[in-house]
Amino acid sequence: PKTHDQSMEKMRHKLRSLKYEKMKLRHALFNLDSKYKKNKKYADDESDIDDDWIIAYEEELKAKELERAEKKFVKDNEKLAEEGKDILPNDVLQERLLAIDEDFKKLAKERGTKKATLKRDKPIEKIEESIDKLTEKIKGFALQIEDRDAGKEVALGTSKINYLDPRITVAWCKTNDVPLEKLFSKTLLTKFPWAREVEEDWKF
Repeated sequence: PKTHDQSMEKMRHKLRSLKYEKMKLRHALFNLDSKYKKNKKYADDESDIDDDWIIAYEEELKAKELERAEKKFVKDNEKLAEEGKDILPNDVLQERLLAIDEDFKKLAKERGTKKATLKRDKPIEKIEESIDKLTEKIKGFALQIEDRDAGKEVALGTSKINYLDPRITVAWCKTNDVPLEKLFSKTLLTKFPWAREVEEDWKF
């Protein structure tokens, strides 16, 4: 099972990947019109994305794309074979892999230039719209991470033991004919025998 730390690291990685996507869109704007560099909305770099992370992340993306292309090639050939058609020669796969390699060489050259070229051309308005959506998505995901991290120590059992006077729970159980053992372990029941003496109409 995943530990809390592993889960948090995975979420932080996802957050950085969203910031990377936003960064590339910002740099594409700068490439189209340098005036955007002076606009505060687009000027600030993502503080927790450094060169080392970008290199590692682009390598990760490249590996995934190469794997995806290889799987698609195999799947396409399986389908062609089933239909009794000629399968694609290995040269086709090599061309696809080479194209992916070239794409990532371009990304490597863009590092540190604050300029980027998108795979598909978009009008400036669409890039601005995409940046706005990503900004909101990043804010929302960052809050999720904060909530997850803040709540790591808070389990229902912890709240019940640490924050509720046990007499409240005992009185409720007696009023509703719920056995105490349903809510408290035997170990906990031995810790506060005094709470078990309250009447069902006890008020805090």
